[in-house]
Order: sequence, then C-alpha cells, then structure tokens
Amino acid sequence: MGAHRDNARMALAAALDPDSCRVDERDHRDRLAFAADFATLVLYYDKSNRVAGEWSRFFLKDPAILMAAISKTEPGSYYAGACAGLSGRSPEVRDVANIGAASQLCVLTSNMLVLLDRWLHFMNQSPDSYVLHAFLNARIGSSLAGLLWGLVAWQQALSISSHGSVAPPDRQLFAGFEPVWHEVRDYSAVEASLVAPTLEAIYASLQQIYQQVFSIFTQVVGYAGHAFKECQNLPTRYADTALLMAFSELMEVQQREINGLGRKHLDFYYRQVLLQNPRPAQADQVHVCLSLAPRYNTFTLPAGTLFKAGTYADGSDIIFVNDQQAQLSRAAIAQVRTLYYPVGEPDALLYSATVSDPGKLVQDPVHGTRYWDAFGNDQGVAVEQGFAIASPMLLLQSGKRSITITLGLMSDETPVTGFPDAGCRYFFSTEKAWLQVTPEKTVGTAVEGVVTLHFELRDSAPAIVAFGTAIDGFASQWPMFKVLPGPAQRLDKPCSLATVSISVSVEGFTRLVLASDSSVLPSTGIVQPFGPVPVVGQNFYVGSNECFAKPLSEFGLSMTWEGLPADLKHYYQAYNAYTAVEASGTDAAVDPGVFSVCWQMLKNKSWPLLQVSPTLPDATRIGVTPLFQQQDATSDQTSAVATDPTPATSVFNIFPEPGLAHPDSDSVFPAAPQLALAPLPPVRLAENGYVRLQLVNPPWAFGHSLYPKVVASVSLHNAQSLIQSATTRRESLFSKLCRAFMRVMSNATTTKPTTPQTPPPASGSVPASGAASDSLLELPNPPYAPVLQKLVARYKASVSLDIVRSGQDENHPLEIYHYGSFRPYLAYDAQRPDLGCGFAQLTPQVAKTQVATQEDIRHRRLPLYPGVAGSGSLYLALSNLVAPGSLSLFLNILTDEHRVVSASERAACFYWTADGWAALDVVDDGTCNLSCSGIITLEIPATSAATQAAGGASWLASPVMPAEGFWLAIAAPCNAPNVRVTCLNTQGVTLRRCSVVSVPEGETPVISPGSIVSTLQKCVQVAGVAQPFASSGGLPSEGSASYDQANSFYRRVSMRLNHKDRASSHSNYIEMALQACPELYCAQRSASQTRKGAVSIGLVNGYPDATHPDAFRPLVNAAAQLAIQTFIARRTSAMAVVGVRNLDHQVVRVQATLVLSPAASSNAVLKDLNQRLRLYLSPWIASDRPQMDIASGLSRSELASVINQHPDVLGVSSLQLLLVPVGQGAECGVPVLADPLLAAGGCLLVSAEHHLLHDGSEQTSMEARHG
Repeated sequence: MGAHRDNARMALAAALDPDSCRVDERDHRDRLAFAADFATLVLYYDKSNRVAGEWSRFFLKDPAILMAAISKTEPGSYYAGACAGLSGRSPEVRDVANIGAASQLCVLTSNMLVLLDRWLHFMNQSPDSYVLHAFLNARIGSSLAGLLWGLVAWQQALSISSHGSVAPPDRQLFAGFEPVWHEVRDYSAVEASLVAPTLEAIYASLQQIYQQVFSIFTQVVGYAGHAFKECQNLPTRYADTALLMAFSELMEVQQREINGLGRKHLDFYYRQVLLQNPRPAQADQVHVCLSLAPRYNTFTLPAGTLFKAGTYADGSDIIFVNDQQAQLSRAAIAQVRTLYYPVGEPDALLYSATVSDPGKLVQDPVHGTRYWDAFGNDQGVAVEQGFAIASPMLLLQSGKRSITITLGLMSDETPVTGFPDAGCRYFFSTEKAWLQVTPEKTVGTAVEGVVTLHFELRDSAPAIVAFGTAIDGFASQWPMFKVLPGPAQRLDKPCSLATVSISVSVEGFTRLVLASDSSVLPSTGIVQPFGPVPVVGQNFYVGSNECFAKPLSEFGLSMTWEGLPADLKHYYQAYNAYTAVEASGTDAAVDPGVFSVCWQMLKNKSWPLLQVSPTLPDATRIGVTPLFQQQDATSDQTSAVATDPTPATSVFNIFPEPGLAHPDSDSVFPAAPQLALAPLPPVRLAENGYVRLQLVNPPWAFGHSLYPKVVASVSLHNAQSLIQSATTRRESLFSKLCRAFMRVMSNATTTKPTTPQTPPPASGSVPASGAASDSLLELPNPPYAPVLQKLVARYKASVSLDIVRSGQDENHPLEIYHYGSFRPYLAYDAQRPDLGCGFAQLTPQVAKTQVATQEDIRHRRLPLYPGVAGSGSLYLALSNLVAPGSLSLFLNILTDEHRVVSASERAACFYWTADGWAALDVVDDGTCNLSCSGIITLEIPATSAATQAAGGASWLASPVMPAEGFWLAIAAPCNAPNVRVTCLNTQGVTLRRCSVVSVPEGETPVISPGSIVSTLQKCVQVAGVAQPFASSGGLPSEGSASYDQANSFYRRVSMRLNHKDRASSHSNYIEMALQACPELYCAQRSASQTRKGAVSIGLVNGYPDATHPDAFRPLVNAAAQLAIQTFIARRTSAMAVVGVRNLDHQVVRVQATLVLSPAASSNAVLKDLNQRLRLYLSPWIASDRPQMDIASGLSRSELASVINQHPDVLGVSSLQLLLVPVGQGAECGVPVLADPLLAAGGCLLVSAEHHLLHDGSEQTSMEARHG
C-alpha cells in the first residue's frame, strides 16, 4: 500500500473541504440551463385559448443560454439505455426481448436526432456565428442526414419484419426538421441491403447508426461547455436575457452566504468544541563556523548572541541566536587523512588518502556537490604495514652469511595462524637501499607460535649495514631486517611478538682491521704481521667492529702464509747446530712449534689472555699457540716438501667449544655492541674490538740476530777446511783462500736476505769450535720473516630476547620498528623502553572506548605490526589547539541509503596519549554517530605536567602520525563504513531563528547559504562567520485557507481525529510517517521480508530543488528514520514490530533516437533533454515541469510527449527503457517492454545520471554526459 503525498492530501481535502458538499452547488451555467429547461413547462395560448407554444424559445435565442442548456444535457442517459439493451444479447432477433432492444435503439437514436435538430433550429435563428453552429451544420451534411434517413428505412423494415412489434418511424416528425436534413437523400446503400433483409442485418445496421449518432451527440455536448465560457462574458443583443443573466449572477451573493455555513460549522467544532488552533511556524536552524580575531586564542561565546541573516519583506531584520554558550578557540584543521580496509575480503589491501581543503564546499556543474569518503575507499593509495628489526647482530659485511631469525608469537587464536603468508616479503638493509631476500627454508608457523626464518647470503651479496641516509622516512643506527606481510595477512587481527632470537654464522669474513706495533696494516694484500725483522715481544693486531660487537659462541682465524718453508726444522738446521754449540743449555732447537705466539683480547683497554687451539703439547702458559701448523718431516720427505708451492695455512679456533672460557671469569669474551656504530679506531685509542698475537718464542725470534753469527761460524769452518785441504794436497794457500773467498761472496750475493720461495738445501752441521773437517759447508738459509698472504675469520653468534614492556640497559641492543599506516616509528627498544610506543594502543578501536585500567595497560603485548581499527578511520591534524578545552566539529554528511542508528549512538573519537589512542569525552553529538549533518562537541583533557614540560605543548604529539600537531581520530561506525562528507570545519555553532512572526503565512522559514556573515552587534573577538549551507528544520505556519496543503490546519486536526493518535490500520502508518517527517514526498507500506507480521515502511524524501547532492537519489538519513520509527512506535501496540527504511533504487535509463531541428546545437539539446528527463523521472523534486506519477508508473507515451515538448525536437524515432537491477551500475541496464513500467516491490524508479540520447537527424551517436 502506498501513499503519494499530494494524492493523499487531495483525497483527504475532497472529504474535508465544506465546498465539496455545499448547500447550493449550482453555478451560473446551472441556473441558466434550469431556466431554459423550466421554460419548456411554461405554455402560452392564443386568442382561441389553444396552446400556441412554450417559453423556451424566448431564452434559447441567446447563444449563452443555449450553450448552457446544451452543455447540461447528459449523454450518459442515452448511453445507459442502449447498454441495457445491448448487454448479453444475441444477434438473433427472433426472441421477443431482442426485438424490444432493437426498438429501444430506434427510440434513443431518434431522440438524439430530435435534440440536435432543435439546437440547430435556435442556432439558425441567431445572427451570430460561432464554431459549434458550423460544426453541427457540417456534421449533418456529411453524415447525420444520411444516418437519419437510414434509420427511417431500417426502422420501417424492422417494423414489417416484427409484424408491428416495433413502431414504424414518425415520418411527419422528421419532415419538420431543418432544411439541411433534407438536402441528402441517398438510399442506394439502404435499398441494396433491403432486397432480402434479415433480422440480423437490420439489428447490426441499427447498432452502427446508433454508435455514430451518439459519438457526434457527445462531441456537441462536450464542446458546448467550452463555448459557454466564451459566450457568457460577451455582450448580448437581448435585453430580457441580459436581465435574466444579471439576476442569476446576483444570486451568487446569497449563495456564498448559504454555502459558508459548512465552513462556520467546521471552525466552531474544531476551534471551540475541540479547542484546536493553527500551529505557528516552526523556526529553522543553521550551522555556522566562527573564526577568532588574531589576538584572541580562546573565547566563550555567550548564549543569546544575536546574528543578522538579512531582512524580511517588511524591512525588519532576520535574527538568529545561539541557545547555548560555545567555547571557541583558534584550533583549525591542518590535515585530514583517511584509512580504508575492507575487513573480511580476501587479499584485502589497506588504502590511505589525503583530503585537500575539507572545509571548502565545491560545487561541480556536472556531478553536483563534491564529497569525500570520511573513512576512505579503494581509490586511495595502497599502503603496506610491516615491521623491521634493528640490531648489531645484523651487521654482516662480507663472507658467506647464514642468518636465522626466530619469532615467538602470541595470539588470541590457538594455534597462531596467518603469519607469514605466501606473499610475505623480506629485506635487509644495505648502505643505500633495501636488499630483498628469499628464505632458504620453508617458512612455517608451529602450533606453539614459533616462526623460523633462515636466509643464506653469498660472498657476492652486498654488505648488510646500517643505512647511510634515512630510508623509508627514518634511520636506525643498527642494520635492519624488514618484513612486509602479503595481502592475505589480516590487518584487523595482528598477532603479538613474545620473543626474538637472531643467530648468525659467517664463513670467509675479510672485513678485518690489521695493525702492528709500528703502523696500521692494509686489510688486503700481502702484509708482514711482525715487521721485516721480527723480535720477541712484537704484536700483531686483528680487529673487527662486526665480530666483537656480538656475543660470539665461536670465533676463528685462518692465516695463509706466503713463502713459508715446507720444513722449518730442516730450514733452520744451521741455526740449530750453531745454537747447540754456542748456546749450550738453552732449549732453542727449531721445530714447527717453536715459533709461538700468545693470544690476547682487548677488553676495556686491558689485554686478558685467550684460550686458543691448537696449543703446544707441552705448553704451560695459557694462550700460547704455535704460529705455524706443520708436522715434522723426515729427511726423505724434506726435498719434496721444500719445493711444494702451495701456501701454508694456520687455522686458529677461539672458543672452540661453547662455554669454553679463560679460567679468569673476568676474561669471558664480551660483546661490545657500540663497536658496530662506527669504524674501529686505532689500537691505541680503542677500548674493545681487537685480538693480538704476541711473538713469545724462540728467544731469538726468527733468527735475524743469529744470522751473522751463523754465517761467520760457517765461514770460519770452511776456511779451516780449506787450509787443512791445501796442506794435504800441496795446493798454494793463497789459491785455496781465494777460491773459498769467491764461493762465499757468490753465495752471499745470490741469496736473498728475506723469505725465499724455495729454500736451498740445508747446510751441514756446523762443527764444534776448533774441530777440523775437510768438507765445506753451505752458508745458512736467511731468516724467515712471516708474510701473511690472506687472513679470514669465521664466527657464530646468537642472541635471544624476551619482549617485555620494561627493558633493561644490560640487554643486547635490539629495536623493533613498525611500518604503520602513515609512517614508520619505533615500537620497541630493548635498552630504552621509554622510547618505543609499541605497547601503547596503536589503533582507535571502537570496542575500547572506555578508559583502560593500569592493569590492562601493564599487560599489553607488542603487536607484530600496527594493524587497523575496523574498516576505516578518519584522522584530523589540528593546529593552534589549547588543552584543556572544548572543540566543536561541523560535518555536513550525505545520507547513507542503508544506515540504521539507535538513539544512544555517538561518534567514537580518540586522541593520542602516553598509552596510545584514548577515547575522548563526546559532550554532544549532533550527527547521531555520523548519520546526518551536525556538530560534534568534544572535551579535550589536560595533559600531564611532565608531558607539557618535556614537549612545551599542552598536548602530546603522536609518533605514529605523519606530521606534528594534535591528532584526532574518529573510528568508523560498525554499521556504516562509508560516510560521505561534503564539508568539515572547526568552531561550529548551531543558531536558531529568534522569531517567526514576520514570516508570511504558509511560507517555510529558510535562509540561503552565506546569509549570516556577522553578529548583530559588533563582537571584536569574532573575526568572521561562515555559513556554507542553507538553514533547515523550519516549517510554515498552519493556515485555514486550504485543506490539501501540508500546513493545513483542518487537515492536521482531521487526521488526528481519524487515527486518534494510534496506528490501527495500514493507512495510519503512512499518515503518521508523513506527519512525523513533513519533508517526506511519499511513503509505502509493505510486509517485512525478514520477520513475519512485521510492518516495513519505505520512505522517499522530498527536495525543494535539484541542487541538493541527494536530490536524484532520494534518501532519508538514519537520524530522521529513527525519529519516524520512534514516532510511530509510540503510537502502536507493544506487540507491533515497525521498521522504516529507504526504498531500494531501481535505475531507469532512457534510450532514444531523436530528430532535431537543423538549426539546433545537437550537444546542447541533448544536455538539456538529459536534465529534463532526470527531473521528469524524479517527482520528489519540486518543479514546474511535467513529472511522472509514482503510483501510475512510467508511461512511454507520456515520456515521448515530454521529449517532444522541447522546442528543438521534431520527433522521436525510437524509444526504449533500460532497467538496471538493484545495486548494479547503469551499464547493466536490461531492456523492458512493460508499459507502464512499475517499480518492483520495495523499490523506487530513479533516473540514471546519463541517458542514451542520440541525434538521428545527423546519423551520429552522442551520449548525453551532462546532468
């Protein structure tokens, strides 16, 4: 059941208006027709006292009276009689009843012809010519005369066939007709039919004659009414009839008095018996935004401040006033951000958007008022949330690197699921960019919530170091590992991080710092660790800002020596022989283990000993290990080993077993994380980070000090041998000496004094002093100076940390950063917990609007990533805010089609505190939780004194937001993720019209946008007033002049008497809906689809013009729906279930091909027609143009007529209607054939924004794109 607003009011007015049932309802035409009809009864006689005629001819001579008499004739009386004879009758006339029906046809047709002749007779007597006279003459000559004589012939034949049951025609009566009837006497057609007439043929012919005569008779009567209106005001040449018409018009005076009795009775009953009076006009209200003068930071606008809004027609001022005081400040919106996340959709993405000029109202000539989604949409910029771990453990500069990161997760769900998803991506930081990596092992989530990530980096991979410059908007002093979850990860349910473990294993590490006692050595190439002439006590330093910054579990060095003799014992045989004789008692025999070093580590500027393997078999000193790792070679193997070119390598293991440490507990290998922050300083300036090798054995080091002595001993021995040989062989002493001297000099000049690549054969033992021998000895090998060809390190380190709210300074450094929706921020610092905000409430959750207790705050967990607060959030950055204080936000909101709210709902607003987003106290919510336009008033609390002192502001800046300032967050209502906003501003104040006395009766109180620009009396604190929208809520005063208007006094009281303020019938629901919301255009009642027996009322809102953003999609906002439902619920039974909603929209698209005028602009005409069609299909928009009727449906003929009314449209070649299913786009339109087209149940036909209009005259197809 539906109720159109205008139709319902007109139906009620017909029964309520006393004029609908007046005492005397006759008008001037009725009285003149009565006089003419009554004159037929007034007879006059001749001198013989015989009837000479009647008086009607005295009146009917005046055309006005004649037209009145003709127009009052009832054609229905002639038609009713014929229908009674024709209904249900068979063509067979043998039945007596059917013969009677044929006789009645003859009588009715004859009577109509007699009346037509009588009217023609009086028309012929008038010297005036008028259209009806000419029309009747033409019809008689063309058809009526032939029909008359045809009737005579057929009636005569019928009389004969019925044997007198049907009376024969009265030929004498017809003979007296006007001459025009006798001018046509063509009987040929009738005579041909009368050759052998049958009763069926006679009856059919009579029916045809009757229908033609009745049609002309009806036309004459109908046009006579129009002709009377033209004639009654024309002067007449007859004085008697003029006097009669004057008396008739004078009777209207007393007629009005008599007919006013009903109105007086109604007023007496309503006003004096029921004590009802017309309601005065209801004042409208408007929202304005004020701005303070520059020198005022805050100001309290007192209640009762007057604002001027123009003038009335009588010149008086239109005054508005604020009913409540308002706290004003200089707070302004600096930035607006939105977030949108489609919760529940697979592979959902997070979208962020920035709103520019939210307080500026933009009108688009094509699409209407600009709006933006308060909680974002999928047209924004896709952002990714994630997290990053920063730690010195991730400093990995070279080598083959293995990294294992283990995350212990917690969640409300058991087991922990969802992380990591298949689209998860991983990165390590390098000097200038992120390095994306892929886990080597399958990433999985254990039932216990442990996720292990294992990565392998090749030697060629870049160094993992801290960024040189800020990347992603922030920089950490440590290298980082970043994780970005894929779209399958649910951002609305982030899991929590309980533990973090990082293990690294590096092979082939070369980024070492090398030095000796005298200088810094290059880290690459060949170096001499102990210098060119090593001595006992010299040191070789190996440092690293990577290795020693970590808690090492294993550490080792591999030294590759260049030119190292294959058999050191054999190489130093001459030295051993010499020392055996000259240094008797000293255990200094050279073997591979005699060259030993002592290992020490720099710890807080001291050098404690280290335990290193391999150690000497008989070592008694801790930390002493052989420098070269060789096995004793036999004499048979000496030659082969000595010539082996493969470099020798010494491998040292520091801490070869976990837990192995120096007996001195203070010398446990420490971690110095600060080393990773900068390059390693020189040894003399460093406190940590170095290991040194101190040469401790043999006492003469590598023999550089013994070499001259050994050479001299060998030379002396050879000299003695030569002397002895010369004596025996009688060779001259001089020649032997010269030959020996030359051999010595030759050996001395051809042998290098440093490390030989291939050592010469070892010389024989040097004989004891004074011993003689005939053999000559080779000179000793030069002393070997160690040359380091390559030095590489290997190590393993691990750290594990429990993520707790209170960190400790002694914890190994570890930072966790969140990649939030707007910027990255520090979430956790293991050493400085006060710096991170990860344990705070990171999202403005609607479910957590109450203030959390300290116990709740203490037990909060660290989320793995920030997450989102439901489907969307609105973030406002405010400048010049002063706390504590009050803040008022004005929002102009477009209506949501499916939004439903409750009376207690309020917007959920949050601000940033030390514990994250906390709920704000909403003092007043005029938007009913963002369901309609209004003002939200918030109370901004004071921030702690410590925070103010630290930040210098009265509020706390949010580290998770993109800019400095006070950030306010508004969470999306659970049942309305999409809220469309056209304007958002601060310092909103609601004003009300002071008085409606000067508003004309029946006129709705309203002011246009921009009417209020200042206060009535100058207020120095207020610099400006902005009124972006027209006022609303005003109602006109009730009047007594009408019965069908919305502001009719009689209509309201009558409806109240009808339903007695109780919904007892179906129509009562509609009436009460219209009463609760006068702005409604119509309402429809339908059975609820979800609950049996429930009542659902569909609403269609009305609009004064087409400029409103929702005008072509009529919607009643959720707050108004709630008011209507509450109004009806109070007037229904407690068992009744009543629901209200907006009707679903079925979009109609018109597709037409038009023929346009050649002189017209095709594009301009199609644009204009598109707008006309939109208005025609939108009867809820007040317009003076034709509009469709919702109840009757959309008729193609009426639609074509609307199109043809355009002056530049010559015709419509084709017309088709496309119906779009509910919820789909206009491109999904389906052709429909129904005519008229009606909306489906619970739906409303609405116009498409663009109709498919084509200019067929030019064979071009151009779609109208302007509405």
